[in-house]
Amino acid sequence: MKRIAVLVSGCLLFLAAVGVDAQETTIAVLDLETQEGVPESYRGPLSDMVRTALFNTRRFRVMERNKMEEILKEQAFQLLDCTSDECAVEMGRLLGVQQMVAGSVSKLGETHTITLRLIDVETGEVLAAEMTSCRCTIDEVISTSIITAARRVAGLDGGTIRPTRPDGSYSGRTVPEGTKSEDPLPGMTFVQRPAGKLSAKGVKVGVNMANMSGDDTDFPGMDKKSIIGFAFGGFCEYSFNESFAVQPEVLYTMKGAKWEDTDATFTATYNYVQIPILAKYIIVVNGAVSPYILVGPAIGINVTAESESDFAGVTETETDDDATMTFGLVVGAGGSMEMGNGALLFELRYDMGLNNVSDPADVDEFDVKNSVIQFVFGYAF
Repeated sequence: MKRIAVLVSGCLLFLAAVGVDAQETTIAVLDLETQEGVPESYRGPLSDMVRTALFNTRRFRVMERNKMEEILKEQAFQLLDCTSDECAVEMGRLLGVQQMVAGSVSKLGETHTITLRLIDVETGEVLAAEMTSCRCTIDEVISTSIITAARRVAGLDGGTIRPTRPDGSYSGRTVPEGTKSEDPLPGMTFVQRPAGKLSAKGVKVGVNMANMSGDDTDFPGMDKKSIIGFAFGGFCEYSFNESFAVQPEVLYTMKGAKWEDTDATFTATYNYVQIPILAKYIIVVNGAVSPYILVGPAIGINVTAESESDFAGVTETETDDDATMTFGLVVGAGGSMEMGNGALLFELRYDMGLNNVSDPADVDEFDVKNSVIQFVFGYAF
């Protein structure tokens, strides 16, 4: 029991260490510029919706409009008169934020267009620019287009990063010769966002259908069956772009198998603190659910290892003192769906053991590996 407590405490410290995020980027949002076809009275409400959508990306700390007005009033700075990027930079310095968001909303014919620009206050450079258009009503702009544009300018759901200079170079790297910068808004400059930013952290629980594989898992006259176990723990996710992330986890997980015949039952149970390091590929789609694929190695630190035999009503329990640290490969697929200020996760995984669960000294050859199908549910915040 003491061993379990020490391991669980260590895992919590590990999660705390990898889960410490650098301070979130602070931003302020200029009121959208209302252009042809959009009433001026829509400016305030649409701008507040952009603020809310950017906050919900969990990438930014967004300054409230009332706080902006309070600070700018002290500086005799008019919020409504500021629409240019240069003005946004000046305002950002007065507000003490790191980045500003400016943009516009317009209607041409039946098509509404939302543009958003993310501007670095220190350098004045445009870090990202997104334009979302739809042949739709203003209600659909409110329910869909604003959220889409905000997520994309935050680097989610296919948001793009462009080079900073016409020669294709940026941040010390060079785009291969022949690659063109397809700048959607001519005259703007773009810089690369830093990679590896902590984008989410959360908790997971799962149900294991655990079994074992290998030459030494077949007992004459007995049927090998899966046992049901549980898994629970936490995770962090570091995003490199809208499609790729790395997800370290710490899980307490139950594995093993059971053998039965008409007179006897033998059950082997191995419990681990498992640390998977998973590559996550997000499939960018327009929809309520964002699908993704997971693959990566996992290390299992054995906590308990017991076998229980039941023969003719007599039960005996033994401890496997030769249980080893295990190495495995985890592959799976899942989806995330926004819920509240976070996202609900659901996954199907296969956890394949790559080495033996035990290394008994009195056996020359021993071939028993874990094999687990896992159903996982979680919440990211």
